[in-house]
Amino acid sequence: MGKKQLSLKKLIFVYWIVLIVIVMVLLLSYSSIIIRNSRNAILENAHTIADNYGFQLDKDITSMMDAVSSMYVDNIHYLRLSNYELDDFEWVGSAYYLQNSLKGKADAIDYMAGMFFYDQKRDSMRSLYSSYPSTATKLELDKHLKVILTEGADVQKDFRFMVCSGEYYLVYFMRSRDKYLGFAINLSRYFPKENNMQISCIYQQNQVAKISEINILEKDEILNIKTKGVSGIDREQRIISVVQLKTLDMMLVLARDSKDSLSVWKQPDLLLILILIPTLSFFFLLILLRNLNRAILYPVGYIIQRVHEMAQKDEKEYPLQPVRNVQIKEYIEINRCIDEVLEQINTIQEEKYQEKLRANNIQLQYYQLQLNPHFFLNCLNTIKSLLENHSADAADDMIISLSSYFRYIFQDRKNLVTVAEEIKEVKAYCNIYILKGGFPILLQTDVKDEVMDCRIPILCIQTFVENSVKHINKRGTILTIKIQAGIVEDESGNRRLSLRVSDNGYGYPQEMLEELNQPVTDFQYRSYHVGIDNLKYRISLIYGEDANWYFYNSPYGGAITEITLPEELDEHTDY
Repeated sequence: MGKKQLSLKKLIFVYWIVLIVIVMVLLLSYSSIIIRNSRNAILENAHTIADNYGFQLDKDITSMMDAVSSMYVDNIHYLRLSNYELDDFEWVGSAYYLQNSLKGKADAIDYMAGMFFYDQKRDSMRSLYSSYPSTATKLELDKHLKVILTEGADVQKDFRFMVCSGEYYLVYFMRSRDKYLGFAINLSRYFPKENNMQISCIYQQNQVAKISEINILEKDEILNIKTKGVSGIDREQRIISVVQLKTLDMMLVLARDSKDSLSVWKQPDLLLILILIPTLSFFFLLILLRNLNRAILYPVGYIIQRVHEMAQKDEKEYPLQPVRNVQIKEYIEINRCIDEVLEQINTIQEEKYQEKLRANNIQLQYYQLQLNPHFFLNCLNTIKSLLENHSADAADDMIISLSSYFRYIFQDRKNLVTVAEEIKEVKAYCNIYILKGGFPILLQTDVKDEVMDCRIPILCIQTFVENSVKHINKRGTILTIKIQAGIVEDESGNRRLSLRVSDNGYGYPQEMLEELNQPVTDFQYRSYHVGIDNLKYRISLIYGEDANWYFYNSPYGGAITEITLPEELDEHTDY
C-alpha cells in the first residue's frame, strides 16, 4: 500500500499548525514569569540607585560641613577677619591666606562645588570652585551668593537653595557677625545624566526643583508623591523612587520612564525565548524545504533569475548562483540555452560600446580639425605682412612658431594635453602676434604647480586667449590676459581643476553671454565664436555633465571665462 500523498500547500500548513501550537504554549507559559521577574529586578535596581544617590549626597554634604566648621573654628585667618577690625592691608592679607585654604579644599572635590567667604560690610566675595567656570559665570554665581546669604532670617548657619543660570545650587553657610563662610554644591551637575531619568528634590516647605532636564513628572505629581510617600511603578509605567536626606530637610525623587525597560526587546531572557522558538521553527521548516528545493525551488528560482538577466541585459545586476543538486535533464538544458543567449547579448553590447567609442573619437577629431583653418589663416596673413615689410627674421621666427603649433595641434593624445603643454603653446601663440608688430600683449599666468600635469582638452585655454586677441579694439593700450589654474573641491569633496581666463577688453556682448552660458546639446556651425562653440562641444563629448563653464564680464571691464573639469593627471606623472 503506497504512502498517502499530500499537496505542497497542505504539508506546509500542517507543519505550521504544529509550530504555532508549540510557540504559543512556550511563549504564554514562560513569558509571564520572565516579565514579572524583570519588573521586580528593574524596580529594585531603581531603588538601589536612588539610595546610593542619597547616601553619596549626604556623605558629601557632611564632608563639606565638617570642612566649613573646621575653618570656622580653627582657621586663624578667618578668625582674624571675623573678630577684628582690620585695616585694608591686613584684611587683604588675611583674605588671601584664607582664599588659599579654600582653594585647597575646592581642589580636592571631585564634583561641581565650591567654597566661599563673604564680607558683607566690605561687600567682598572670595570663592573657589572645583571645576573652574568662566569669568562671567563666576561673577554671576558670586552675585547670586551675595543675595542668597543676606536675605531671610538672621541666623548663624543655614541651608539655602539658589538658582543661577538655570542650574540649582545647595548653599550652606556659617555666619559670624557680617562674615560668611560656606560652600555651594551644583545639584544640576552633581548627579550623572541619564536619558530616561528625572531627578527632582523637595525642600523648604514643598519647594520643588527639577534638577535634570528630563521632564517625566510634573510639579503637582512630585508633591503628591511626597504626601503619599509612594514608591514603585505607577499607572503610566513610571518607576518612582523617594529618598529622604539625613543632613537636611530635603527629599530626592527619582522618576524613570520604564516603557523601554519593560519592553520585550529589553529583556535578555525573554528575548532568548523569542529567538530560540523561531530557530526551532526554522529547523522544522528546513526538513520540509530540503526536498522541495532540490526538486523544484532551486531550479525554478535559477531559471527566473536568468530570465531577469535577459530582460535587464545587464548580467552584473544578477550575479549567477550555482544550481545545487539539480539532476533534472530538462532544467540543465534550459540553463545551457539561457547561458548561450546571455553570452550573445553581452558580445553584442560590447561591440556596440566599442563602436560608440570609435564614433566619438572620430567626431572629436573632426571638431578639433575645424579649429585649425580658423587660426591658420590668421598666421599666414601675419607671415605675409612680415615679408611685405621685409622683416625676414621676424617671418622666420613666425614660421618656426607656426610649425611648433602644427606639431602641437596634430599630436596623437586623444584630444587631451597637460596644462603645462597648453600654457607653453599659449605663450608661443602670443609671441606670434607680438612678432607681427601689432599691439603689445601682457600675458600673466598664475598656475599652481600641482595642476601642471593635469590633462585638459587641447586648445582649452588658447581658444579664449585667441578670442581676447581677436576682439581687442582699444588701440594705444596694452592687452592684458591673465590665466589662472588651480585645484578646488566641490560640495561632495571631489577635487576638480579650475581654469580662469580674463582680459581687460570690452567684454562679451550681453546677447552673446546668454548663448555662451547655455548647455550644449549638439554642434551648430555659426559665423561667430566658432572656436568657443567648438571647444564647448568637445568638452561635452569628453566629460558629459561632469564639466561646467561660466562666461561673464568683470565690473571693471573685460571678459572672464571659468571652466571646471574633473581632475585627471597625466598617465606619466609620478604622483
